[in-house]
Amino acid sequence: MPLNGLVSWQQAKTPTSPIPVPRSLNVHAPAFVPKLRAAAQVASSTLTASRSNGAICSQYAEADPARPAVPPTISPCSTSGRESLTHTSQSFGGSAVFTQRPRDVRAYAAAAAAADTSLQAGCIVEFKTDTRQDLALLQRPNGKANWFATDVRGQTYSLRPQQMVYILPGESYKESDLHQIHGQALKDADVALLADAWEMVHEDDELYSVTEMASLLFGNEEPPSCYASHRLLSQERIFFKQAGRSPPRFQARSAKEVHSLKAKRIADEKEVHSLKAKRIADEKVTPDSVHTAMTFCMYPASFKSADDMPRRSTSVQGKALMQAAAEVQEFVQEMYRCHKLPHDQKPSMQEWTDSSQSHCLSALQAFALSRADTADSTLAIQMMQACGKQPNPSAAVEMLQSAGWWRPHEQLGLIKAQRTETFPSPVQERAAQLLTDPPTDPDASIRQDLTHHEVLTIDDASTRDIDDGLAVEVLPDGRHKLWVHIADPTRWVMPGDSLDVEARHRAKTMYLPTGNIPMFPRDLADGLFSLHLGQPTAALSVHMLLKSDGSLAECGMMASTVYPTRKLTYHEVDELLDATMPEQEPMLWALHQAAEARERWREEQGAMGFQMPEAKVRVVQPHSPASIVQVHASGSATGNQPSQRLVSEMMILAGQAIAHIGYENGLALPYRGQVTPSLPTEKELQALPSGPCRHVLLRSKMVRGNITTSGPTAHAGLGLQGYVQFTSPIRRYSDMLAHFQLKAFLRGESAPFTAFHLGELVDMSNGMAQEAGALEREVTNYWLAHYFKAESQKNPERSWKAMLLMWIRTESGLARILMPELGLETVMRINRPAKPGDELDICVAFIDVPKGIYKFNEAASGQIVTSQDVDSHDELDSDEDGETAGEAAGEADDAVSEPADPAEADKAVFTS
Repeated sequence: MPLNGLVSWQQAKTPTSPIPVPRSLNVHAPAFVPKLRAAAQVASSTLTASRSNGAICSQYAEADPARPAVPPTISPCSTSGRESLTHTSQSFGGSAVFTQRPRDVRAYAAAAAAADTSLQAGCIVEFKTDTRQDLALLQRPNGKANWFATDVRGQTYSLRPQQMVYILPGESYKESDLHQIHGQALKDADVALLADAWEMVHEDDELYSVTEMASLLFGNEEPPSCYASHRLLSQERIFFKQAGRSPPRFQARSAKEVHSLKAKRIADEKEVHSLKAKRIADEKVTPDSVHTAMTFCMYPASFKSADDMPRRSTSVQGKALMQAAAEVQEFVQEMYRCHKLPHDQKPSMQEWTDSSQSHCLSALQAFALSRADTADSTLAIQMMQACGKQPNPSAAVEMLQSAGWWRPHEQLGLIKAQRTETFPSPVQERAAQLLTDPPTDPDASIRQDLTHHEVLTIDDASTRDIDDGLAVEVLPDGRHKLWVHIADPTRWVMPGDSLDVEARHRAKTMYLPTGNIPMFPRDLADGLFSLHLGQPTAALSVHMLLKSDGSLAECGMMASTVYPTRKLTYHEVDELLDATMPEQEPMLWALHQAAEARERWREEQGAMGFQMPEAKVRVVQPHSPASIVQVHASGSATGNQPSQRLVSEMMILAGQAIAHIGYENGLALPYRGQVTPSLPTEKELQALPSGPCRHVLLRSKMVRGNITTSGPTAHAGLGLQGYVQFTSPIRRYSDMLAHFQLKAFLRGESAPFTAFHLGELVDMSNGMAQEAGALEREVTNYWLAHYFKAESQKNPERSWKAMLLMWIRTESGLARILMPELGLETVMRINRPAKPGDELDICVAFIDVPKGIYKFNEAASGQIVTSQDVDSHDELDSDEDGETAGEAAGEADDAVSEPADPAEADKAVFTS
């Protein structure tokens, strides 16, 4: 038990614990329920009994035949025995499994029963029954050939070998892995990716395995990507066909085949629409009759005879028809008026909400977000047709922006996921209450007064949510005690209150080219919770003493109050270190020297990292039609600046200290780890030019990190035996969970969460954080496409230098490249001999801004190549929360993960 709120550790033991692979949950935002008008409801009531929306979806297909008309379902996979199970050498959560399915089902069943290496407990398979197709974890044999298996719903099946249509690479999986793989695959399985991949390879005759398709579609061959690829190839057969069976291989269809299959799909949808029309032909009120009445109100001269005109019925239905038509006419006239207005003079969403046309725009919004019921869909389609638009989501978005309901460049993904700066009313009310009527500090009896410390904060100039501060205490024997002070939001937030629940849902602060979307209300995140200059602030403080070799000698933690006395930017720190001597800036130099010692020590323990530039995208006037996109490279392949390395090393040191304290006291915390990867040989590295090419090869060998809550586990990437990521509680929910546990321990109370419950919360948080990370990439790709479009319009001959980093598939010319000027990595095709390190000239060939797609060709050859929304760090260890290598809180844990957020990118450090 802690004494007076203080915890210390000396002579730390080396902890050991199993390394489970964490589970990630896929959480969907609740559906939007718009207001309905009585007339629209009456007009569309005949469609209520049939919710498949065939009439509407056929029109989507006409607008974009490459996309399925309705949300796709899994098509039954063949079990004829001629489809074969995949094989791969990649593994996830265990060693690789090599399996393949003989052509004859009975022969396969016999072979499976005899071959222990094909099927064994702990394998994950995709199975098909008469009613469903899904993933299941094999538990134990059931007879000679069958297996008992548990699916993602927890149901147990006895599966025959011929029902197992796909075996995922890897073995020794756990039930948590099943949920993580299933959730990730469902999130990633976008049919549009197949269309993009087809554009890249359809001129080839190459055959692709499932793992090669995963690499092409997702940039990696991990089990979630392999399953998502197999799922896509099974459910959407327009673009690829199976051309090999042992193992299964797929080939891009010819352009003629694709065109023919698309045409057939449209024809089938039209037939479905026709059948539905016949079913409602006897009804007195139909969507067509509403449209006819609307047209009569707007254009009476277009009706040549009285027989063509709608009868002015006195029935309820007739009045509804004419009322709906009149409302549509009024709406269209208002839309035309708003369309001509300058952007700053258009009505706001609030003004529209208060108007009589609010229901029309609500219906359009529901349609654009794919949340419209039959009544809203009918009304929205009528509005779009009346305005001369093809009824599809893109047209709905265009109309909403033209009206001023939505601002220019509004991001649908953020709206669908409810990721905005607006917080629910109870959360806003609680935030206001904290500011006006602060509650009693639950840690008042143990909180130590450290306001005498000279606390230094180092951040980017634009950062407002300041998580951490540094201090140095000189002991009587001349040694330096290092202090890391972390903001303490748990002084204000209690487990289960409205702020905690909202933060749990958001999981992390999102960093976008347009700014950040905070995890907490901005008045708290940027104000009350942050370590601002000259303001006493609650903190969780960690102190550490180092040995001469840089290893940790002693550490402790306490709840505290600190008073930041100095604020510097990274640039200012670098200038001071360059222009001063240690006696002039003693604290800064003490931190710098400690960081260098730590970096050397971690390298000796096997720490690894990668020095790669990143594309930083910033938008000026993001909601103006005249937005300006700025892109530049952040960091370099030659190493990060001393200031970045200083902050990162101090955060990693604090994370190691907390892991030791947790281990010594048996605390349930989110301990992060990473198994040792199989690295390339020195000969393989020496064959590549130094710099980015070597770093990318090393990065591709890294494995995904893991989290356990029972005790520390080794982290190979950081060179540590234990590590807890806890230094960003304002912007990352999993860090705040660690604070809840630590603070309860300091008070001498039971932890609010058991190890199991904490694991569930961390898994959920990481799943939400992954979704947020995917949205960050989606928005960034949108603005990158906008940037390339603007640059091409200014100068059609504009080109960029690029470097070939590595070949993905030499035979088909697929390669990963780096655009050093922008810090952007992407995939493209090079149809000529080249080797890693070669310089290329590329220029823009095609851009689709709404989809965030940009295509290039090599200026020398004129060969079109495709940029596929490939995350430049897809092969990295994404530590589940989507944050980066050595991110803001200085977590080099992320030295093998996704790009850092803009406000914290400068804290990233990659040690080689």
